[in-house]
Amino acid sequence: MYQVKLFMIFSTVIGVVNAAQPIASITSASSFELRGHTVNVDGVPTWPLTAGDQVTAGKEAATIELRDGSRVFLQKDSQLRLDSKNDTVLLHLMSGSLRMGSVVSPRVAVYASGNLVKPAGGGLVTVGSASSVPSRAQPALTLPHPVSHR
Repeated sequence: MYQVKLFMIFSTVIGVVNAAQPIASITSASSFELRGHTVNVDGVPTWPLTAGDQVTAGKEAATIELRDGSRVFLQKDSQLRLDSKNDTVLLHLMSGSLRMGSVVSPRVAVYASGNLVKPAGGGLVTVGSASSVPSRAQPALTLPHPVSHR
C-alpha cells in the first residue's frame, strides 16, 4: 500500500513539473492578458508561457519568443493560445493577427480559425484568412551595370 501511495505522489509531481515547462516567453511595452488576468509589465519585462496559455495583446503588440529563438509578434488586441505536441509549438490564433519573425521554425505550427497556415518569414496571419499575407516587400536594390573605360 505504501509503495502505491509513493508511486502516485511521484507520478503527480512529475506531471506537474512537466506541465509547467515554459515553451515560450512574452514581452510587451503595454499590459496584456495571460490566462484571463491582466499583466502589468512594469518591473517584469518578460513572462514565461506554458502549453495551454492564452494571451491577449493590449494596446501594443507583444513579442513571443519560442525556445528555439524564433519570434512571433502578436498584434494589438489579438488573442493567441499556445500548445505543445511532440516538440512542436502549436500557435492557435483566436482573434486578430500575428506576424511571424524573419525565421519560421519547422517546429512551429500556426492555426487561424482552426486551419493550419504556413506563413513565410515576416508573413502576417489574420483570423478569417485561409493563408498568410506576405509582409510588404522591400524594393529590390538595382545596381547600374559597370561601365568599362577601356
